Formats: sequence, C-alpha cells, structure tokens
Amino acid sequence: MLASILQITLFSYLFYRLISRQGGSVNRLHFTPPFCPSALPSWGCPHCSDGALALVKKSLRVEETSESKKDRSHPDWDPEWIRQRFSILLRCGQCHEPVFAVGNVRLKEDHDDVHGWSLADALVPTFFEPAPPVIRIPPACPKEVGAEVTGASALYWSSPSSAANRIRAAIERLMDDRGISRKGKTKNGKFVDLTLHARIERFATKNQEVGQTLLAIKWLGNTGSHSMDLTADDMLDAFELLLHALEEIYESKSFRLKKLASSIIKKKGPVTK
Repeated sequence: MLASILQITLFSYLFYRLISRQGGSVNRLHFTPPFCPSALPSWGCPHCSDGALALVKKSLRVEETSESKKDRSHPDWDPEWIRQRFSILLRCGQCHEPVFAVGNVRLKEDHDDVHGWSLADALVPTFFEPAPPVIRIPPACPKEVGAEVTGASALYWSSPSSAANRIRAAIERLMDDRGISRKGKTKNGKFVDLTLHARIERFATKNQEVGQTLLAIKWLGNTGSHSMDLTADDMLDAFELLLHALEEIYESKSFRLKKLASSIIKKKGPVTK
C-alpha cells in the first residue's frame, strides 16, 4: 500500500515539474539569477500584491571586496577574480512601497555587434527586504499558512534548504486548518504525535489529488531538513506544487460554493443584503 502511494506521489511530482518547466504559475526567469542590472525582472510587490517593482534610478551601488582588491597584486591576476557586492533600491509602481536588495556581483560574458565579447556585471541577490512573493497566496488562505509561505519567499534567495523548512511548516498549518489532528491513537489506546507524513495521508483520504501533491512537497522538504543539497530550482518546484495545492483547496468551485452556502445559512437569507 505504502509503495503504491509513493509511486503515485513520485508521478505527481514529476508531472508538475514538467508543467512548471513549460511556464507554469511560477515565472522561473524572475527567480533564477544572475540578472542584468539594466533589465531586472518585474518582481511582484510584497506589500500591495498588485504592482511590480522597478529599479530606482541611480540606486545601484557596487563595491569590490577587500580580499578581491588584495588579489589584484597577484602576478597571475585576472579580471575574473574580481568579487563585488551590490545594493539596490526598488519601488512598487502601484503603492510606491520601497524594497531593498543586496547580494553579489558575478562577471558574465556579454556580446554585442559593436564591441564583440566582453565581461559585464550581473547581479545575484541574496536578500530582499521585504522579499517579493515567489507565489501568489489565495485570499481565502489562512494567515498562518500565508505567513509561512511569505517566510519561505524571503529565505529562498539565501538558503533554499531553510526555505524548504518554512514550506514544510506551511503544510503543517494547512493540515491544522483542514482539521487533521496532530495526535493519533495507537492500538493500545495511547495518544502519540502524528508525523507530517501521517497527517497528509489522513488528509489524502478526503482529497487524494491534493494529498499526493503535498506528499511530493514533503519529500522535497525532507531533503532541506536533513541536508544542504536542495537547490533553488528544487525550491521552485516546491513553490509550484504548493500553489497548486492552495488553489485546489481555497479557490476550487466546490470550496467557493460551500463557503457561499455556509454564509447563507449563517445569515438565514441572501448574503448580498
């Protein structure tokens, strides 16, 4: 039984990985550095969620590290040895929220018809304050779940493994919201803490498709918890799968109709009045 579940889970994970590669809900180009300073991605605003962030003119500052400056005295010094750090100010075109970003500068080969090949600066962000959201959080999503997803978006740039832990926490909060107990009863009547895997399996008896998706995310999260091998691309897979799960739970037709019916029953009449 367990082997069958894992096989289906793996298929679900690989399927959504394929979908994401073909331009799914996460714009991977926006979250895959390095970036050209003159053509930064239009990251979404972390404050209003409606506008896009744009670079404030003349806000880019680049400084060479002390160690890099010392290396210039080496007889074999090469421009590719240069190591720099940057800071920029971004601003939302809708609500004008300021966002600061810092990180490292990587030299990247560039080519144009006039100058031929040359080395150009490319930005590799490691921190945003506040961080642009990697995925959209459905309005009906509980704030406890949303807070963990927001935290994962912030950690994504510096530590994909740490971001995976926040995604794992988001699933725990999601199970809480779906009424899946954190405790289970053994055969001898003793109550024990349920693992996240066990909670997801209980949830899957009610919603098999989303349950499979959550199990796939959990396996990615396990990698982040037990090793540092999780890549940024792996994390984008996790975000992609999580968005699918949240949309299926909180934006499906059945969810909206159940919520509407509950509101009508509570008011004992039309909700538009």
